[in-house]
Amino acid sequence: QTIAPVEGRSGDVEHFVAVNADITDRKRREGDLERYETIIQASGDAVYMLDPSGRFTFVNEALTRITGYDESELLGEHASMLMDQADVDTGLSLVRDLVESDRDRAMYELCIHAADGTEIPMENHLATIETHDGDLEASVGIVRDVSDRKARERELERQNERLEEFAAVASHDLRNPLNVAMSRVTLMEETDPDNEHLEPLQRSLGRMESLIEDLLTLTREGSAVEETVPVHLGSVVEDCWRNVETEAATLRVDADQTIRADAGRLKQLLENLFRNAVEHGGSDVTVRVGDLPEGFYVADDGQGIPDAKRDRIFESGFTTGSQGTGLGLNIVEQIVEAHGWTVTAIESEAGGARFEISGVGIYESTGPEP
Repeated sequence: QTIAPVEGRSGDVEHFVAVNADITDRKRREGDLERYETIIQASGDAVYMLDPSGRFTFVNEALTRITGYDESELLGEHASMLMDQADVDTGLSLVRDLVESDRDRAMYELCIHAADGTEIPMENHLATIETHDGDLEASVGIVRDVSDRKARERELERQNERLEEFAAVASHDLRNPLNVAMSRVTLMEETDPDNEHLEPLQRSLGRMESLIEDLLTLTREGSAVEETVPVHLGSVVEDCWRNVETEAATLRVDADQTIRADAGRLKQLLENLFRNAVEHGGSDVTVRVGDLPEGFYVADDGQGIPDAKRDRIFESGFTTGSQGTGLGLNIVEQIVEAHGWTVTAIESEAGGARFEISGVGIYESTGPEP
């Protein structure tokens, strides 16, 4: 309400005029703003706002707690007080892109420099506030501490380095004596083919060879797939089947899709599933490969997977047979995860095992098939 006095000719106030205005919407907006600020202050994530020149106009309590600076020390200061200039430039470039494009947010990683000199790795999520004319009014950043994630990544890198070292040892120090032993067995086959120790020796050495191959594969297949190409599933299935000792097993191919995959790793995946089917399903097993709406399946009519053991079949070293290394299905899982896919083991229609790989990118081309 606005009240104004009205004076008469004598200059005395004769009466007052009151003007009432409905401010319900304004009060609602003010209430909303107070609630939003309360939420932002209570958030565990650090939040800041910059004006178009890159100076702080708002910081929440989480940011002051993380950085060790008071609010009064940050407001009005340039973002370079907390960030390297290169990170500031990256943020400003992303903000310009947001204003000029239809995107409403962007994300990049940076380091925040705390008051005590500590560098904190952060993930910065950016958004913009624009004027009615579409000009930049302010940029908003939500930064999250990713120190734990970075520590895990560094530990993973160290583990991968140790795996690579192990692979080198396995390739050289294990293969050399194995090759010597296999040469002696070959000589025994020629000079004493009826020796009763020959068959168990061949079996043991063959198992050692399989273990070395599987362990080397594990060291190679753990990293994420960076590039995929169109691969016709039916064709690669046929190629993989020829590379596996399948004895009297039968292959049925109902797959006609072209998928996006790392061709070499896809072959390793299929060959391991085929070996698994023959090993556990018997020499006369029938293996079927077919399309799924977002992937494919490999199924057999063998003895299947016992319910009590189904949750463990992808564990490294776990096997339900007497001949396997227990690494084949673990390799399958690693290749699947490296692609960002999912693998599920269920019972097939014939009572055997069925492995469904989903989340696969299906290649759709308007031109000739690759």
